[in-house]
Amino acid sequence: MKNTQINLNDYPVGTGITKSVGSDRYPYEVIENISSKRIRIRELKAIPTADSDYYSNQQHTFKSTVNGQEMVIEMGTYKGYPCFKKVYHEVHWIPEVQDQIIEKYGSTWDWSRTTEIGKKCFDLMYDERKNLEGYTVYKKRSCRVHLHFGSACSYQDPNF
Repeated sequence: MKNTQINLNDYPVGTGITKSVGSDRYPYEVIENISSKRIRIRELKAIPTADSDYYSNQQHTFKSTVNGQEMVIEMGTYKGYPCFKKVYHEVHWIPEVQDQIIEKYGSTWDWSRTTEIGKKCFDLMYDERKNLEGYTVYKKRSCRVHLHFGSACSYQDPNF
């Protein structure tokens, strides 16, 4: 299916999704259709059923919660093949500002410990993951994520 695009609007709000990480499976659901190439999903709470056994028969019911982990997913490509990508943003130094700080203080670490603006900048960047205008910028990043649309499943491999 090289160069085949998937329309993410085909999956309405509430559609179950299974995220695969190795042999483990995690349940999610669509919570917002942003565009044909982008959706927002949220992790579902997996509740073991009464007859569920961790080692031989994992069975769950799923509950939507407002505090589940959310991800923005967009369509992308990997080696020419369509794939799903988790979108996130990182805070980075503005290169020119970082160069000036290093020239004057020796490192951004020293600057953050000796000036009030440095302390504020580091607190925002590393504790709260927020941008400080004039010093840092947001950069969009993405990484591949393995999703299966249509049903939500939960499984944790007991061998690990």
